[in-house]
Amino acid sequence: MSWVAPVDNGGSPITNYSVEISTDAGVSWVSAKPADSISTQLSVQGKSPGVTYLLRVSSVNSVGTSTYLTGSATTLLAAASAPIGLALKSVTNTTATLGWSMPFSNGGSQITNYVVEVSADSGASWSVVPHNTTTTLGIVVQSLLPAKSYLFRVSAVTSFGIGLTTSSLTVETPAIPEPTVPSEFKVTSVKTTGVAISWKAPTLQSGIRITNYLVDLSLDGQTWVPVPKKVSPSTSLSISNLSVGTNYQVRVLAVANSGLSGYLLGSFTTLATIPAVPSALSVTNNSANSFTLHWVPGFNGGANVTNFVVEINGGGYAWATVPHEKSTSQSLEITNLLPAVKYSVRVKAVNSVGASKVSPTLNVTTLPTTPGIPALLSLKSASSTAASITWKAPTTGGAKISDYEVKYSSDEGQTWTVYIKPASTATSLSIKGLKTKTNYWFTVAARNSAGLSAVSSPLVITTP
Repeated sequence: MSWVAPVDNGGSPITNYSVEISTDAGVSWVSAKPADSISTQLSVQGKSPGVTYLLRVSSVNSVGTSTYLTGSATTLLAAASAPIGLALKSVTNTTATLGWSMPFSNGGSQITNYVVEVSADSGASWSVVPHNTTTTLGIVVQSLLPAKSYLFRVSAVTSFGIGLTTSSLTVETPAIPEPTVPSEFKVTSVKTTGVAISWKAPTLQSGIRITNYLVDLSLDGQTWVPVPKKVSPSTSLSISNLSVGTNYQVRVLAVANSGLSGYLLGSFTTLATIPAVPSALSVTNNSANSFTLHWVPGFNGGANVTNFVVEINGGGYAWATVPHEKSTSQSLEITNLLPAVKYSVRVKAVNSVGASKVSPTLNVTTLPTTPGIPALLSLKSASSTAASITWKAPTTGGAKISDYEVKYSSDEGQTWTVYIKPASTATSLSIKGLKTKTNYWFTVAARNSAGLSAVSSPLVITTP
């Protein structure tokens, strides 16, 4: 670190710079340099990697100490040191259990995994032992060969990378006779949730007797799950409680009085079934002529859902399929509906096997719209100051008509005045307060809960 000497020494020569360092965000400070030094740079040694330090510098003269100049620095991360005490815990003809302790230093970042390497050629080449990411201080190495010498070494992994490696540990697997690998894997029957398999027993050397077979299943070829079964030398097995429409990998291992065979590998796929029923139907964007239907799909039956079929009835019609492009979308806008009509909708999912059962029905009532335009506006009678008009009620738009709004104009429609009257559903009205010998235009509009209709064509009269 370095700094620039102050421009003003306060009238007395600077005799020293005090440099302090903190590792706890400034709660406590310790000196980081020898006293009586006026050098404006300093190398601070012996710090941990990957740690942020606070630093402060003050100048000292015969009068006292200046205020502090502060800064910070973060040491670089480093590789973790080698794990300690790599040792063999136990060994069989096909496995070795290793253990070790954490490294002395993690290099400034947390250990996230351990890399275990194995060599079967005295260290000429190495390969990584596959295992799930773990900070466990040990591993059971599988699939070793009997009567063979292996070298193992371990290193820690941090965000900096792979750390230093331990010295090699030599492991000798014991030599014992083993049965050969079973052969001729077959699937004799398969269902949606079960399968029946068979295999041929291995060729046995004299004195070796098969006592059992171990069968494992895997979805990814990495993680294997034992199939529960009775101890038996039978070369066939029925497996149940499987997932629908799922590909499984199988491995079969013979257990003999002399050891374990290698694995016979196979695979099968359970049959798919129709999808589960869609659920949680709901509606958004409801209007007089359309709404958007939403749903939540269920289990796909083990095969991808390729379409959803939406059915509707209402408005005097039987159930019908809503036409739309084949889609896996979980919503559909349904259009061309009538206002203020109760519709029932339901959904079913389709995959390669077929269609699901229909979902529970959802009832939806479209919103009403404004009324139609009143028609046949005509003059019933007129006097010099009043006129009686009548009209024909329009369509309601799905909601009861609550009133009619009558307007009149005495300037050929340039300006209009609403005739003030009590709300009424009557289709005639006597309008008073008119002027004699005046030309009037009248219009009528119907009102319901959705709003006001368009106005009728004007009726033109002239008072006597």
